[in-house]
Amino acid sequence: MHYFYSKDISNTEINLSKEEAHHASRVMRMNIGDHVGVFDGEGTIYHCHIIELSKNKCRLVIDEKIISKRSRPNLTIAIAPTKSNERFEWFLEKATEIGIGEIIPMLTEHSERKNIRIDRLEKVLISAMKQSMNPYLPILKEMTSFNEVINSHKEMDRYISHCEVGEKKNLFEIIDPVKSSIILIGPEGDFSSKEIKNALECGWQEVSLGDQRFRTETAGIVAVHIHSLK
Repeated sequence: MHYFYSKDISNTEINLSKEEAHHASRVMRMNIGDHVGVFDGEGTIYHCHIIELSKNKCRLVIDEKIISKRSRPNLTIAIAPTKSNERFEWFLEKATEIGIGEIIPMLTEHSERKNIRIDRLEKVLISAMKQSMNPYLPILKEMTSFNEVINSHKEMDRYISHCEVGEKKNLFEIIDPVKSSIILIGPEGDFSSKEIKNALECGWQEVSLGDQRFRTETAGIVAVHIHSLK
């Protein structure tokens, strides 16, 4: 069965976006009556059949609704986008496959990339969700400054991973998967000493992801994986 993504869902029918309709009609060569699956990105998968199909429109009737028994992961990663789009998109793809609730691209003092294309990155997330059969689409925020991030999320367990010497516990030992958590991952040049100091003064806890020194996108995946193992 082929799977699509849509937010245009009623009690009985689903309308695919123009892009998804084009993919169904022109790429997959589907026909009226064919059965497909649809993700809403919030934990529900719909089994449907096509009742109307053209280049820019695809209308479906819902045959079955499957609600995921697993709740959205209580994990947010705030991460400095890498200079390479490919490496950052790799992080988004794998984090979605493993399971992550929210991603905040973060602008830091040593950031290699200061601008991102949300529309392009959202397509990466949707593709990874469909490919992995993960019924949850991560929330992707706009680029956010480091100072704005560290002065928010006070209702969550807040961690900062960095490479400087400090009184750091291993994330695996202290993270609680039941509680909502946010982890800060810096750029290739790491967070500045000032940023680390400011985060700690705001109540963030410094943590280690292990003995190795990881690239930014690898550190992000390690953090997501640690959370998934708890």
